[in-house]
Amino acid sequence: MSSFDTERNLGSYYTRQGVSVLGPRQAIDVGSLLTGGPLYLGAGPGLTFFHRWRQQER
Repeated sequence: MSSFDTERNLGSYYTRQGVSVLGPRQAIDVGSLLTGGPLYLGAGPGLTFFHRWRQQER
């Protein structure tokens, strides 16, 4: 996971690399998949949050 100053506008670059980009005040629920209960990770005011979810191979 990483973040950058939204003034740099690198979201389109990361999207082309297969990374999901969340803008300020957006979040993703990772807890329901991991623990069965909601747990949100995301970007705070003025930040951008990147994530790439890879499912484990069985």
